Amino acid sequence: FGVGQLALLWAVLRSAGCQEHPELSVANLHVAVDIGPWRHPRWEIWPFGHDDARATDSVGAARVGIVTGGTSDLFGGGEGAYGDATACLLRLLAQRQGYAFYAERALQRLGGDRPVAWQKVKLLAERLADVDLVIWVDADIAWTTPEADLGALFLRQLSTRAACVGHMGQPRWESIAGNVAESASGGEIFLWASADVRPKQQRNMNLNSAVIALRSGAEARRFLAAVWAEGEDLYGFTKYNPSWQKQPVGHHYWGWPFEQGGVWTVLERDSAFLERTCVVEVGILHSVQYHRWRPNGPLGAHMPGMSSADRRKAACRHLSAFVRSGHCAETLRQCPDLFTGRLLAAHAQGLCEHCLAPAEVVGQDPSEPSGEVASRRQDANVS
Repeated sequence: FGVGQLALLWAVLRSAGCQEHPELSVANLHVAVDIGPWRHPRWEIWPFGHDDARATDSVGAARVGIVTGGTSDLFGGGEGAYGDATACLLRLLAQRQGYAFYAERALQRLGGDRPVAWQKVKLLAERLADVDLVIWVDADIAWTTPEADLGALFLRQLSTRAACVGHMGQPRWESIAGNVAESASGGEIFLWASADVRPKQQRNMNLNSAVIALRSGAEARRFLAAVWAEGEDLYGFTKYNPSWQKQPVGHHYWGWPFEQGGVWTVLERDSAFLERTCVVEVGILHSVQYHRWRPNGPLGAHMPGMSSADRRKAACRHLSAFVRSGHCAETLRQCPDLFTGRLLAAHAQGLCEHCLAPAEVVGQDPSEPSGEVASRRQDANVS
């Protein structure tokens, strides 16, 4: 900081009407800047410091990064802003386990040349080199296992032949997917995704990309580039969605299966990618359908086909369960999205009393949202 910048910052602090921190002064302000934690420009939580050296051969030393996101209507405190709660659950996981974390709260800003769901490919490609293992989680998944060790899960437990082979239910691809796991070839799994719940279909691959994990490296970079290239054909998705004309252009589901179709195409075309892909048994990474979720079961409760309002209610119920287990203050600190927009206006006084007061005051659990979730509603657009 230069002297002029320090003077400006001090003037802002003096004019903000806040109580002056007893230890804050111009004399020691530069010290706080110098010794504060380094913030990575591509992550909102970055616990790894400046050192870029990584050790993918050691599961315990592997750097894990979690990425999620959605369009701006999913954030900001509205009735259907379920991303506020689902991103918070993932942020709690990252903070607790020491993972990098990023939530994109306006996915549409990244480009308008294709349906917005494709932009998650870009987010992953931009962050792939920062970590050893990068994990995408769709915004309509409520993460329910904050104690999960994702490094050990993917790089060890889900890298065996038993974990990776035989779960697609489609002979067309079953003999290829995951073949390198524990093979004499010495190859490594580089991509993890869950099996879907429709093995009888022949047109579409029974693989769901709502949660995917990628081992950093040249193969993952090539794979993401190939998937992204599939999106350049705006109508390429129609080969997987024969009823695509039922949704007008601009409809939320116009373009389904979005980037998931690109994943199917690339894996089908290039068997070298598919044999290094672990298609995990359905119900391990996420529930695929909300009514399939159960405590101590899937890592995340997937909510396809539900209204945005019901998704928010369901996600907040999962979040409130975490709060009631004695983690209220931790949740308040890690869930800034829950206190913005409409909710901030309605509860500003409570926010000041319970979040900005001394630590011993923070302790009241937020009330549990009411309403029943249509848990068995399925996405009618998925054929």
